[in-house]
Amino acid sequence: MSQQETDTTLVNATAEPSPVDNRGPPDDGVTRTPNGVSVTSKDLVMKVFLDLDGNYSVNGYAERAANSFGQIYLCLDKGPEYDRQSTQVNAAICSITAAESFRLALAETRNVLAGNPTADIHAISNQVLASISRLWFDLPDTVNVIAGGIRVDVQPPPPPRCPGDFTFTSGYIFKPDPDASPPLAQLGPVLGRMLKDAILQYVAALRTANRLPTGVLSRAVFDAFPSGPDDLIARTIIGVMMGMLPTIDGNLTATVTTWQGNGTFATLQQALKQRPAAYPYARASTVLVRPLMQAMQAAPVPDSVWRTAVRQHTLGTDNPVEVKPGDKITIDLQTATRRDLHAGNTDVFPVFGGDRSTTPHPTHACPGYESAIGIMLGVINGMMEPV
Repeated sequence: MSQQETDTTLVNATAEPSPVDNRGPPDDGVTRTPNGVSVTSKDLVMKVFLDLDGNYSVNGYAERAANSFGQIYLCLDKGPEYDRQSTQVNAAICSITAAESFRLALAETRNVLAGNPTADIHAISNQVLASISRLWFDLPDTVNVIAGGIRVDVQPPPPPRCPGDFTFTSGYIFKPDPDASPPLAQLGPVLGRMLKDAILQYVAALRTANRLPTGVLSRAVFDAFPSGPDDLIARTIIGVMMGMLPTIDGNLTATVTTWQGNGTFATLQQALKQRPAAYPYARASTVLVRPLMQAMQAAPVPDSVWRTAVRQHTLGTDNPVEVKPGDKITIDLQTATRRDLHAGNTDVFPVFGGDRSTTPHPTHACPGYESAIGIMLGVINGMMEPV
């Protein structure tokens, strides 16, 4: 078996039972709440994501995005316009393998630690994600966008920061109730508009110089819209970066912080050192993939997303809930993944909106699943073996 085949097998062979207690409150996984309907079981979460009957819409995302950096294909329901905007870009994202992402993240983590051996996981994540973003998007470019982590300034000054300023922008759109967190509700629109202005300038500079970007993903966006408009190109680049950066940063930093606090990091570090080192990615996958995924199930980022019901229907079996058009459907990922973990199932596809490799697959299942797992594994491996 080739290394590439080994890599793919190891990344996807993670659904074996894990040695955890089978616990979790028995209910139907769906309840009506004062704000709409809450879905808490994995089966129903995946049913809502797949949405074979066309019961749900992401039009609420579109309304919030319009108040931030502008609408993108993540805000469109399945249809010709979604296909026009997404097909070429998603194909480029899917083409980046976990093994390739792992190698980039591993090398960059070691570079960071060579310069600063005491760097913590937040600093490492910020620097690695900025470096990979520069390779894939040509951003940060030190002019329009600079490297930097999360900030909570009441009036954040430009230029915007990568990866940090994508976090509030993403949360404002995808969290069911951003108003419950004043910084999220305030900074999501502000930082989104700042990113829009900056990346429009980046696009305009390329147009003026009659150049195309070199990053594989920014180039894919330009190629998808050869005639523009520049506004759509800028919005799409922001959307792809927004889908990638906060999810990786949130899950990675939460996992490493937890492991360092409870001793798991040292235990896995020792296990990694005892493995043969012929194929670094396959070796890291064997030791780290399942623990990483289980940590993500315990504290997923995002912990919830949402949809809007567009058709009347029932959801659930034993105690079904009547869903009405206009209901906000809160998809409680944290409850669903924790219950799945307690039941002995290792599966993080709910965190990524479903599995895009299946047929049929959810419209908005993340095309960057493999690259995200690869980056997280590379950073963790680099921290465990800095040289």
